[in-house]
Amino acid sequence: MARGFGRFAVWLVIGSTIAGGCSKDRDAGSGGCPGAEVHCGDECVDTRTDTVHCGRCDHPCATDQACEAGTCVD
Repeated sequence: MARGFGRFAVWLVIGSTIAGGCSKDRDAGSGGCPGAEVHCGDECVDTRTDTVHCGRCDHPCATDQACEAGTCVD
């Protein structure tokens, strides 16, 4: 019986780890993105720092600018 329980515990840990990874990616953030990232098109981006999606989706900064706190800056 203990041997069967040991196998069950191992599979339970593996299953929880796999499911936890999936739910983190799909359930957190906006549009199924992790953390503070948001879904823009078919990718997850951080609009606070992404120069192509600065502050919102499809709002690029000029080539000589950076994106800081969602604002294009020189």
